[in-house]
Amino acid sequence: MSEILPHASPELRAAAVALSSSVREIVELERLAGLALTDPKAALAGLGDVAGQFNRIEWAIRWMACHTIQTSWHVEKDIVSRFWANLGALLPGAVRVRPDSIDKKHQPDGFLAWRDREVPVEIKRDVFDAKALRQLQRYMAAYDAELGVAVAPTLTATLPANITFVEVTP
Repeated sequence: MSEILPHASPELRAAAVALSSSVREIVELERLAGLALTDPKAALAGLGDVAGQFNRIEWAIRWMACHTIQTSWHVEKDIVSRFWANLGALLPGAVRVRPDSIDKKHQPDGFLAWRDREVPVEIKRDVFDAKALRQLQRYMAAYDAELGVAVAPTLTATLPANITFVEVTP
């Protein structure tokens, strides 16, 4: 730092070094905060390397990491991946297909060839509720589909007979 501030007083150089260290710590804490949601154990391990000037931020990251571990935090793509990876077991005879054309205003999470029909699939991260049902029915109308498939860990909507619910947990 003395080469950057060659004519500065020792106090100013010390302050610049302290500020530089704080900035590096803030950058590392920001990285760990993101990691707390995707790899909470690595985030907790990384906190051991942080000096600890920012205790509130450090404890918030610890809380986020622990909460993530306790609640098995997941994202919709986890449910999507699990559904498509296990499609044959979940819906025997179903095959993932791509329609000839897709309406940009009405894009479900995918399509199946199932029961001799092309079927839109709507996947939700947590709950398939009445709002999700309306969304799937809109897709069914847009693609003139007789059947639909609803996928989520939990179902709270009352489904009509032409919509099949598939429970997929994270």
